[in-house]
Amino acid sequence: KIKAIAVVLYFNGLSFRKVAQILKQLMGIEVSPEAVRLWWYSLAKFLRSIGRNVVERFFRHIKHRMKSFYKRFPHNAKYETVWSWLASFIFIKYLSSNV
Repeated sequence: KIKAIAVVLYFNGLSFRKVAQILKQLMGIEVSPEAVRLWWYSLAKFLRSIGRNVVERFFRHIKHRMKSFYKRFPHNAKYETVWSWLASFIFIKYLSSNV
């Protein structure tokens, strides 16, 4: 709880030193400005790793979908056939994901 409060105070524009002073005055908890800095950077590092994983997961899903589409795509079909095939493919994928 203290770490979260300190990080929010820093995020709102206070310096590490000022955050440490406020924690001591208001809550009676003595921390160093260096501790506040480490809390901030560890949270930033954690959030970067989460964000990166979400993006990688999203693109892995898109890549998988494109591969499955490419494997089943009728390459030498007419324009009308492609559109009807594409509609069928989307419908089947939609049904299979909601089962």
